[in-house]
Amino acid sequence: MPKLKLVAALLLATVCLLVQTKQTAAADKPIKFKDRAGATHTIAELRGHPAVVNFWATWCGPCKDEMPRLQKLSETYALKNVQFVAISLDAPDTRNKIDATLATAGFKIPVWLGATDRTLTDLKLGILVPATLILDENGEVVGKIEGEAKDVDIQSRLDWLLGGKQGQQPTLIQKNG
Repeated sequence: MPKLKLVAALLLATVCLLVQTKQTAAADKPIKFKDRAGATHTIAELRGHPAVVNFWATWCGPCKDEMPRLQKLSETYALKNVQFVAISLDAPDTRNKIDATLATAGFKIPVWLGATDRTLTDLKLGILVPATLILDENGEVVGKIEGEAKDVDIQSRLDWLLGGKQGQQPTLIQKNG
């Protein structure tokens, strides 16, 4: 009987380890981006506080609709130490439209460049924009929103994080048509 308990304990420990390693931190992805001034950034630098990482493009209509909401949410959560970053999927031939798009939307969230379809695939975000990651203070993904994010989609995940992860965790993956 003691051997059976030992085997059960080892099996339980293995399952716990697998569950912990299954949820890869987005910050562990060595994907590099550039800001509009040319400085290099990675998602790993967002560690230390919750973060919202939105992937968008100037040619994406729903992305433009989402921008004012993201701006307002970033202002709402600024005092709660939540960082927002928008990462553009614009190719070099459409990047000249970024400044005008940001100005029209009144968008002041930091914008990084250099995301691609492969970036979304590597982060398991599907292949369409907009797409949004919600990260905890350790860079762990606690929310993925495929498609246009509504306020409640982001707020529910941030409020859960800021509330000490109390209660039921919001759905990890949400697909909005």
